[in-house]
Amino acid sequence: MIEQTDRDEGVMATPSGTPAVTQALIDRVYDRLEAGLPDHVIERAKHVVLDWMTATCAARDTKEVQSIRAALLPVAGTGSAAVVGGDETADILTATIINGTAAHMLEIDDTMAVMHGHPSGVVAAILALAGHEGATGREALVAIAAGYEAATHLGMTLDGTMHHAGFEGTGIVGTVAAAVACGVLLGLGRREMEDAIGIVTSTQAAGLRSVTGTSTKSLLAGTGGQRGMISALMARSGFGGPARSIEHPFGLAAAVSDHTTGWVTLPDMGERYGIERTVFKYYSACHALHSSIESVESLKDDGRPFAPDEIASVRIALAPRVMEIANVPEPTTTLQARFSARHIVSAYLTGLPKNASPLGPEGLASPELATLRRRVEVVADDALGADAFTGLDLVSHVEVVTADGAVRKASVPARGVAAPDELADQWQRLGRKAAEFAPASLGDDWAGAVIEAVGALDRADGVDAVTALLR
Repeated sequence: MIEQTDRDEGVMATPSGTPAVTQALIDRVYDRLEAGLPDHVIERAKHVVLDWMTATCAARDTKEVQSIRAALLPVAGTGSAAVVGGDETADILTATIINGTAAHMLEIDDTMAVMHGHPSGVVAAILALAGHEGATGREALVAIAAGYEAATHLGMTLDGTMHHAGFEGTGIVGTVAAAVACGVLLGLGRREMEDAIGIVTSTQAAGLRSVTGTSTKSLLAGTGGQRGMISALMARSGFGGPARSIEHPFGLAAAVSDHTTGWVTLPDMGERYGIERTVFKYYSACHALHSSIESVESLKDDGRPFAPDEIASVRIALAPRVMEIANVPEPTTTLQARFSARHIVSAYLTGLPKNASPLGPEGLASPELATLRRRVEVVADDALGADAFTGLDLVSHVEVVTADGAVRKASVPARGVAAPDELADQWQRLGRKAAEFAPASLGDDWAGAVIEAVGALDRADGVDAVTALLR
């Protein structure tokens, strides 16, 4: 380690009395690491990796993933890091941005309500960096858990104000979380970690909510992982970052907040580990619409889809904040379709189009779905919460009136965080998800192989057995 002779305080000091949020985040992570992570946290980290592998490889054949490969691989540096979508390898920075982008492309990667986004860039960065550094599988899992701890702390610090002000948590919080995760893997001390956070918050964390429904939304996970890694590597080399960069009057919190300077406070984290707040998605759609999907499924008789002519009208009530992001009335792209309550509910009610994805080109072109979407009304319901993103119980109400005048109603919460005694069942569900979403181009044995490799990751000498399946 190159020792720094001066601390990069900058020319504007943080006013006395300002809560030491940056140091509190660092202490939270390091205190927990020094105490030793319990087995259930390592187990949850394996769940995160399995789900990330599924989400990343499921998108391998999409136009967007092939596009980013075509853009970046010809100019990539030489390296041995696996890149999704083919047999090529690349330098770790290129691999991270491509793999991280792929992980978020189909909207099936994990999510954390407290960060208002997706932490999947953390895993992209750690798997690439761990292979480069020769880290063990357990060291990679510990680093991932540390990144998720940081995501929770920063997300709770910003407390929703970032999202209200128009910023996307995947690119803001996720990027800082990736820097912390990479810093832990690289063995940074607390002082060097403050440099890494200073670098990443002041120059690298970015993302606007205007990206919703576009391929750029997924890019935030890729750039977040890459930029977090860059910041940690620079801190390891002795490059300094500004101190107290979260709470500084011109720091991250002030920049992404809709409040005035001085509002930031220390979050009440409690004893729960950050990774325990992870929610896994079993539908390829915005998580805010999963309650609508679950409600629709509960209305079917023995799982039988409705025929389009059986449905006279549909009414969906959503929380006001969900309406902002998940109410695309007439989606024109497959990415927009994942944020369209009308399209999602119409597709899951009818099971159309047959033998094709409702979120693919066939679904968008289906005349039956187009007709049914016009019978769907989406309304805001203040009783569902002024801000549905403050917790994990995202609930919607679905009412279906059939052609014979019968009315069916359902309100089923979206699947939330698994309790400790539900981890075994969750692993099984994630395994089934891997088999369901694996594209045919990966072969019939891929899902079984990735479940086995990730299951043994905490005992593995490295991450190569897992990343070898990233193709």
